[in-house]
Amino acid sequence: MCCRCVSCCLIVVALIVSFGGISFAQLEGELSGTIETGNYSVMGDCSISAGDSLLIEAGVTLFFEGPFSITVQGRLLADGSALNPILFTVQNPELLQPWHGIEFSSSAEASLLKHCIVEYATSPTVSGFGSLYVNRSNLRLLGCEFRSNEAILGGAIYVFAGSVEIDSCYFFENSASEGGAIYAGASSIEITNSIFEGNSAEFGGGAATLMFSDLQADHLTFSSNGSDSEGEGAVFQFERSTFVLTHQIFTNSYSINGTTLSVDDNSNGQIRHSLFYDNDVAAEVSDGGAHPAFGLIYRTNVNGDSCDFFSNLFLPPHFVEGGGDGNFALRSISPCIDAGDPETDLNPDGSVCDIGAVANNHLISVAETNIHAGMLPEAVVLSASPNPFNSTTTIRLTISAPGPYEWRIYSVTGQEIASQRLELHMPGVVEISWKPIDKLASGVYFLWVIQQGQPLGSMKLLYLQ
Repeated sequence: MCCRCVSCCLIVVALIVSFGGISFAQLEGELSGTIETGNYSVMGDCSISAGDSLLIEAGVTLFFEGPFSITVQGRLLADGSALNPILFTVQNPELLQPWHGIEFSSSAEASLLKHCIVEYATSPTVSGFGSLYVNRSNLRLLGCEFRSNEAILGGAIYVFAGSVEIDSCYFFENSASEGGAIYAGASSIEITNSIFEGNSAEFGGGAATLMFSDLQADHLTFSSNGSDSEGEGAVFQFERSTFVLTHQIFTNSYSINGTTLSVDDNSNGQIRHSLFYDNDVAAEVSDGGAHPAFGLIYRTNVNGDSCDFFSNLFLPPHFVEGGGDGNFALRSISPCIDAGDPETDLNPDGSVCDIGAVANNHLISVAETNIHAGMLPEAVVLSASPNPFNSTTTIRLTISAPGPYEWRIYSVTGQEIASQRLELHMPGVVEISWKPIDKLASGVYFLWVIQQGQPLGSMKLLYLQ
């Protein structure tokens, strides 16, 4: 029986199956067209052929009912939102029946996963991948969450001869023999504004292993990642690779007689404006990969904190409530605030950029005595583009924790012009398009974000008719 929830151009076995009284459409075979919002059971291997494309709408949940996978040789656009993410999962994680992930195989067109949650995928073969395998393909990930995925190489992502761009993503408790969250071979990886927490590798690279690859990483936070073997890299393992690491936080990493970053003699990289603290390792960077000046206190930075020649800090980061569970907002006393490279982009509030994945909003004032569970509003980073604008502007909210939020726009006289409530299921980025009403006068307006009656931050918007 055909399922109305699936576009008519979707070539698929589409039946209705029932679990606990809830009916799901059943998917397997070749896919193209659109999968509309709803719940689906994947009952066999799926594929997107070369030249075809598949759109998955926001709010879709795909339950994999066995060791099945999706192979993409065309283009996959998983277009979730922060309010309605797309979920790739299994029906019952306790039954230990994992699915086998998504393989992008020599795709001619770049694919996009936006606001997706990908969980409980396991490697199908000895040399297999976890949730995503990017093989000679290009992939962009925005606002995604990868959790509890497992593989031989790259628990969350395995890239071979491909390119992956990762923005505002969260990697939680993924594991592998090498590269707990990411393994890259002969590939190009760019990661920004993302968090890696609790990922682990049997050998090297609790967060990531790179072989013959290039990594550009900016504004990342690493917490409680590690290697279970002696002498390996707790967070990164670089072999014959190049890398640039800026505005990183490395904390609570672990490796027996190992290092936070393991860099072989054939790799070359830079580590600047980053923070290392409380890592259970023999050294932060292996001797072969460390510049002789790394870690040697050389001067003080603009905040008066001691740092090395490359402006790296070795102080407590001072997270709100100690960090963890994806919440790595910075307390006002954090040495990470305004400690970034002044030559790079500024924070949305106009201040010098911070170290780590979650920027501090200088518009928020919170007494340190009020910082305890349930009392502190979460950090919100605001931006708008274009600004000034004359028709429509896209407001971008980067939020560090799930929960109810509300944005409001006021005139200079305090009149409320527009508002909307948001219920966010995961940390990440929310993009909102705002087009003023026709009769609205040109001028300055103020965007405010509020949680439970508490203002979290604001910014100016300049409207020009």
